[in-house]
Amino acid sequence: MFDIDILDEEAAQIVQDVILQRLGGRGANLIRIGMLPKRAIPARTETPFPKVIRTLLAPDGTRHKIEVLGDEGPH
Repeated sequence: MFDIDILDEEAAQIVQDVILQRLGGRGANLIRIGMLPKRAIPARTETPFPKVIRTLLAPDGTRHKIEVLGDEGPH
């Protein structure tokens, strides 16, 4: 799952567009909107992997996160 925790609508849309482009039309692309403009895009891999987190710093100093949730099993 791609978890886009970005509070700027334009930036969140750009990240969403890049992810969907990279997925290349493989399967249905569902987008879950939580607290707009935050959103999540579910995806599946055959091999689980640890969560990947990237923190972005906006010009105004606001921190935003993009997380790729890869292993949702018990820890």
